[in-house]
Amino acid sequence: MLRIAIALLLGGAFLCPLAVADETPRCATAGEWSLCTVQPFPRQGEPCLVKITREGLPAAGIAVSVTYRPNSEVAITEEIGRTDARGELSWTPRSAGIGMLAAEGCDLTVSIRFRGIPIGGLVVMLLAAMILFGGNSYSFAKTFGRA
Repeated sequence: MLRIAIALLLGGAFLCPLAVADETPRCATAGEWSLCTVQPFPRQGEPCLVKITREGLPAAGIAVSVTYRPNSEVAITEEIGRTDARGELSWTPRSAGIGMLAAEGCDLTVSIRFRGIPIGGLVVMLLAAMILFGGNSYSFAKTFGRA
C-alpha cells in the first residue's frame, strides 16, 4: 500500500515501477492440471518461466501455446514449446498486450508489458494535451481578455 502511495506522489502509477507491488505468480487450474507463470506480468522480449503441474507434480512433455489478443479479429496463436522434465518452459513474449497461455485444458490470461514507453502513445498523449490546454487557453483569453 505504501509503495502505491509513493508511486502516486511521484507522478502516477503509470510512470513509476513502484506501483507494481504484486509479484506473486499467476496460476490457472483445470481439474488436476495447473498452469503458472513465475513472473506475474511478463515483459515483451524478455524470457518468462511457465510451469505446468498435474496433481502437484511437474508435468513433462506438455505442449503449451499462446494466443496474442484473444477473442479479437487479429488474434495470433502459436505453439511455444513443450515442458521439460521439471514441468517448466521458457517463453519470450513477442507482442505486448493481452496473451492467453493454454495447455491441457488450462487457460491463463496474462498482461504482457511493453519493453518501455511506446513512442506512438506518448506522441498522441502530448498532442491531445496541446489541443485540450490550447483550447482552454483560447477560451479563457476570449472570455476574460481585453475587449
